[in-house]
Amino acid sequence: MPEFVEALESVRVSVRSPFTRVVLDLACFKEIYLYKHKILANMKIFLENENMDLTHAVELLGVHAEGEIGRIILSGAPDVPGSSMVDKMNHINVTDNTLLKRCLYEPRGAAQMTVNLLVPPCRDRADMGFLPLQPDGAHAMSGSNAMCVTTALLETGMVPRKGMNSVVRLDTPAGLVDTRASWTGSKVERVEVDMPVSFVEYLDYPLQVEGLGSITVDVAYGGCYFVLIDAKACGIEIAPQEARRLVDLGLRIVHAAAEPMAFV
Repeated sequence: MPEFVEALESVRVSVRSPFTRVVLDLACFKEIYLYKHKILANMKIFLENENMDLTHAVELLGVHAEGEIGRIILSGAPDVPGSSMVDKMNHINVTDNTLLKRCLYEPRGAAQMTVNLLVPPCRDRADMGFLPLQPDGAHAMSGSNAMCVTTALLETGMVPRKGMNSVVRLDTPAGLVDTRASWTGSKVERVEVDMPVSFVEYLDYPLQVEGLGSITVDVAYGGCYFVLIDAKACGIEIAPQEARRLVDLGLRIVHAAAEPMAFV
């Protein structure tokens, strides 16, 4: 297996230094080599198979806003019924979330990302409608994802650019959202978003949470509803080592808030 030996020698050379000596497990490296070629062989079979069913293929464009993933569905999405953006959001959340699961569940997706569904706008004044899809459902609005959508629309040409500063009007379940994009001549450099009107729904609301008892929370709206808590009052610190506990606590608070609070 001359290719394997050559690859092994190149790795040995690359990892040696006056300060580091790495001993490679020959058997392990051989398995990696063979596994890589098995993957390539399977890919070749996949590409050459004319009978492969690609009726459910979905094309996604990779976009992020300061590292926060907000992919854009370019093609392959089914029509979502509804006469308004709210109707379309509710259809995904209540009736059929197949597309959401296909794009966001592993192995294609992850919990810490969003996939944005582009739809024809329901309001005449809008350039495009969009729904941010996250693992827990379709949402009414997202600032970072409005930035991702605006960038994708302008850089792909789906919405024509208007000079060095373009205004894109997005139709969302939270209402019309205007974004302003700065164009460098080859790409979008920054995006500003006029968010929907924000307001406080509840202040100092007593909420019964499993494992915590009664805690005091605030509830505010800014495109979506948010429950705000004092982490210290709940006996937890916002720190990397508390990540697992923060997720668990957040889920318990969300479930507790969903029952007694009714939002229109």
